[in-house]
Amino acid sequence: MAGFSNVSAAPNAVYSGSCTPNQVTISAQAVDSKGITAVVLFYRLRDNNGIQSEWLNASMNPNGTELYSKTVNVASTANQLGLANEGGTLEYQLVIQEKSGAYVRSQVYADVQVAACGSTLPDLEIRPKSTVDFSILPTKVPIVK
Repeated sequence: MAGFSNVSAAPNAVYSGSCTPNQVTISAQAVDSKGITAVVLFYRLRDNNGIQSEWLNASMNPNGTELYSKTVNVASTANQLGLANEGGTLEYQLVIQEKSGAYVRSQVYADVQVAACGSTLPDLEIRPKSTVDFSILPTKVPIVK
């Protein structure tokens, strides 16, 4: 039995330019009764017009029993692929390389929204929490030109 569970991407919305957040961490549990040589993350960008980049890949880091993760700098990736500061989606797939040499692939995920700097990331809107002490904030903010 082999496969992936608890696949996640955090945050699920990032910028493709120098604005932050511009990194996403992909993590998953990988199980293979035949033994795992490596878990590899394949990822690409698809712009808002549906044009997709080539696939890039990187080995995922083991973080304990069956847990693997990899952080992708989307700004660097977008720049490398000629899509700097473009909106779209980060698509990714996880692959187990078994000790026997066979491969087990996950589905292709497309759950990370990518936006150009200056655009709003609705999933990352900052909302005040009731535990914030607003009395420490300045009442006047200088305008910098």
